[in-house]
Formats: sequence, structure tokens, C-alpha cells
Amino acid sequence: MERIVVGMDGSTTTRSALEWAAALARATSAKVVAVNAHVPLQSEMRPGYLERLRARRQQELVAWCGDALDDVPSGLEVVDGDPRDVIPAAVERHDADLLVVASSGEGSRGPGFLRVGSVVEYLAHHLARPMAVITPDAPPLISSIVIGVDGSDHGRSAIGWVAHVAEATGATVTAIAVTEPDHPLANPEFAEDWRVAVERELTTRWAAPLGALGDRFSPVVTDATPVSDAIVRTADDVKADLVVVGARGLGGITGLRIGGTALGVLHRAKRPVVLVPADPRDR
Repeated sequence: MERIVVGMDGSTTTRSALEWAAALARATSAKVVAVNAHVPLQSEMRPGYLERLRARRQQELVAWCGDALDDVPSGLEVVDGDPRDVIPAAVERHDADLLVVASSGEGSRGPGFLRVGSVVEYLAHHLARPMAVITPDAPPLISSIVIGVDGSDHGRSAIGWVAHVAEATGATVTAIAVTEPDHPLANPEFAEDWRVAVERELTTRWAAPLGALGDRFSPVVTDATPVSDAIVRTADDVKADLVVVGARGLGGITGLRIGGTALGVLHRAKRPVVLVPADPRDR
């Protein structure tokens, strides 16, 4: 991981997101770029006024960040425009490995900047890179991760992302597979107990990159549904600091990338969630 972009406004929740990103950057030696989407309230302004507003917002951004980025290579940017346009453009411009946003912002006044159901959900549906959605007062250090594994090719990117972060942070990882009648892991050729068989498949094949973690890796197999609820419950049980799920590839002609399970986890989890889209090579 080399570059992390953080969406910032003046709220305490986005400050928590920045501190979370800074801690991850220290562990992975990444650079953090804090980006604020500046939306002027007036459509027509005197010459030079917009530049003064932007300069004032730049000073505010410095104050919002405070000392959170001490000892972290960083940059601060104020860009005019809607966050739905500004943030994805910043991610692409910096070739970021991760976008970090807060689950709510600006005092949580209804749907607004960086609030689940508006900007966050839009970004989740349209970004082609991993995105972390940070809940208020989330601990910045990652010591325990839960990842949902479904045995599909498109989940490889999420497993690889978790393996990298766990190695850098020393976190433990719990991989949960939720089996259903047509689940890729519930292979009828197994004569032994299905739970034992699925656990072996989960450990040796689908989540194999996590095996290098040794005793810091634990597989969990369940037939509880809905899948998103099972993942959230497991995260609650192990008191995870982070939940990771893979987001499926492009859906039909809509251009939406996030799947139903990923969206369910995003809305239900009371802890940070990372959505990892599929690598195009795995689609």
C-alpha cells in the first residue's frame, strides 16, 4: 500500500477517519492525501473572491487535520466541486490504493457529505478501488479483522488485501464462510461432515493467502443467513476492529459495482468496513 486518500470535512467523524488512515499509513509506509470538496454557496462571485474562499478553506483543512498526520508523508487538497466528482477524481489522480471516508459527516444533518445513503453509498457503487468507511470513534489501530469469504474468484482481491494489512499491522483474521444450498464451498462430493469439509476448503484454497498468518488466522463456517447478518454477528463476537467484504463486479448496464451482501454489511456494521472490488482479471 503506497497512497491513501481521505475525504475530509470539519466534522469529528472525518477526523476519526483521518486518524484511522494515518495509523494504517504508519504501518504500511503509505502517503496520506486529505481532500476536501469545496462547494461555494454562491454561483456568481466577484473576481478573486473564489480564490480567497478556497484559500480560507485550505487553512480550515490544515486546522481540521491538526497533528493527525505527524510523521506521515501527506498532502492536503481543496478542490472545487461536488464530492461525488471530486473524491473519485482524487483517487484516480493519486493512483490511490485505498479511499477512506467517514460513515457520516458535518454533524450528521440528514443525507449529506460522507453520510451512508448519499455520498458514501454513491462512492461504494462507483469506485473501482478499495474503500474504507469509518464509524465514529473507531479505534485507529487494527488488531482484529473479519472477512467474508464466498469461494468465488471475485473475492480474491479482498483476501489479498486482508493478508497485506494483517501482515503489516499484526492483526488476527477471522474468515467466515456462509454456506447455502448452491454455495461454491458446499461441494456435494465431500462424504465427511459438511462443516469440516467447508472449513478445509476455506483454509486450504479460498483463503489460502491468509494461512501464512499461522495461529493469527481462524476459519468460521456457518449456515446462518442472511449472509450480511452472519458476517456482522461474527465481527461482534470477536470484537473485530475491521470488517472486509468483496464488492462484486459491474452489475448489468447500471455500472454499479457493490453487491447485496457488501451493501448489507455497510449498512448494518457498527464498526469500520472495507469494500474491496474485484480485480478486473478475476471477473
